[in-house]
Amino acid sequence: MHTKSWFLTFITLSTLLIVVIGAINYIVDPFSVTQKNILNIPVKLVSDDRSEKVIAINNLERIDNVMLGSSRVYLINPLVLSKYAGGITYNLGVGTAQAEDFLGFLLHLEKINKFPKVVVLGLDFYSFNDALVTNKYFVRNKTINFLNENIYRVDDIGEFVSWDTTGASIKTLKTFLGVKSEKQRFDMYGASGEASSIFGFYPDNEEYIDIYARDKQRKATNFLNNPPYLSVSKKRFEYLKKIVDMCKQHGTELKVFITPLYGKLQDEIYANETLRQKMIEFKNELRKITSYYDFLTYNDITRSSASFADTSHLKTVTGNLILARLYNDKEVKVPEGFGVYREMQAPQSEKQ
Repeated sequence: MHTKSWFLTFITLSTLLIVVIGAINYIVDPFSVTQKNILNIPVKLVSDDRSEKVIAINNLERIDNVMLGSSRVYLINPLVLSKYAGGITYNLGVGTAQAEDFLGFLLHLEKINKFPKVVVLGLDFYSFNDALVTNKYFVRNKTINFLNENIYRVDDIGEFVSWDTTGASIKTLKTFLGVKSEKQRFDMYGASGEASSIFGFYPDNEEYIDIYARDKQRKATNFLNNPPYLSVSKKRFEYLKKIVDMCKQHGTELKVFITPLYGKLQDEIYANETLRQKMIEFKNELRKITSYYDFLTYNDITRSSASFADTSHLKTVTGNLILARLYNDKEVKVPEGFGVYREMQAPQSEKQ
C-alpha cells in the first residue's frame, strides 16, 4: 500500500512539474513558437533570427538600403554598403535563408511603407535545392510567411517541455527582469558579431589553419547532399522574379550575387556530376531573371582559408570585398575572378 501511494505521489508531482514547466515555457516562448509574446518581452535574445529582425525593421524609423541573404550575408558590414550607396542600411541576413525569406521581408517592408532604395541580395546555391524544405522559422513567422502554411507544427508541442526551451526561458527571464545582461545576436544595423566595426578589405596575415579538415560537418555540402540535390527549385525562381518585379516597380536598385564557397567545397561539387550539372543549371536559370555577380568561382580569395571564418562562412573583410566588386570601387584591388559579372540573358523570343 505504501509503495502504491508513493508511486501515485511521484506520478502526480512529476506530471505537475511538467505542466508547470510547459506553462512557463509557453508564456515566455523563448523561441517565438506561438508569436503571442504574452509578457511583451522586447527582444528575446534566444529567439529565432527572423523574429528578431522583423521587430528591428518595425522599430526603425527609416531604411534606405537592405542586404538580404543567409548567415553568409549577415557577416558583411552594412556600413560599407552605406558608404557606397549612401543612406541608412540594415542587414536582413538570416540563417539558412531561402528565396521565400527574401520575398517575405520585402513584402513586409512594402506593407509598412519602408521599401528600400537599394537591395543587395546574396544567393546560396544550396538553397535552391528543390528537396530542401522551407525553414521552420519562416513558416512560424506570421509577418513574413506569405505562403499560408500552418504556423505551428506537431513537433513544436514537445519544445515547450524540452530542456533546451526551459534553459532558454530562464535565460530570457533573467535578461527581461534585469537580473543578467546579455549581448544581442545582431547590432542596430542587423550585422552579426563585430561586423559593423570592420572596414578592411583583406584578412590580416595569420597562421595557416586547415579549415576544411577542422570543419567536420561542412554544412554547405550537407545541404546539397542531404536531401539529395536532384532538381533546381522552380518555385524559388518564381519568388526571385517577383522580387525583381517589385524592385522595378519601386525604382529600387537591385544588386544580386551568388555567395562564394571555400575552394575545397567547390571541388566536392565538381567531383559530383549531378551537383555540377545542377550548379550550371542554377546559374543559367538565374541569368534568365536578372544580371548578377558570380562569386562561386575559383580565384585567390576562394582558394585561401584566410578569407573564410569556416568552410561555409566568409570573414567580414571578404564580404567587404564583395561590396567593393558590386560597386566597382577603383580604390580597392579586388582579385581577378572574384565576382564575375553575368549579364541577364534575354529570352530567345526577345532576341529575334
